[in-house]
Amino acid sequence: MTGQDDPHGCLRVIATATCGDEAQSIRAELDARGDVIRQTIVERFERARAEGDLPAHIDVEGITDLLKALLQGISLQAAAGATREDLERLVETGLALWPSR
Repeated sequence: MTGQDDPHGCLRVIATATCGDEAQSIRAELDARGDVIRQTIVERFERARAEGDLPAHIDVEGITDLLKALLQGISLQAAAGATREDLERLVETGLALWPSR
């Protein structure tokens, strides 16, 4: 996200958040791909909950959306010039909030 040789942020997040009407077909494609990724993560978290790696009371849809929001926020902040240290602090805070067994 903060490398010197690449644009900062995530193209998918930035494009989804900022594309205009003329690029709606691109946004629709990115959204569809995002839906597939989200469903894959939900299914994996459901398995983790069933196997005891996540507490039984965890809402896997909610934790997936929390993870997605954190990643999107990191991407947008990187695109806006956040430092690696800033983003690492967000990751560490997110991990501190993560449910433990």
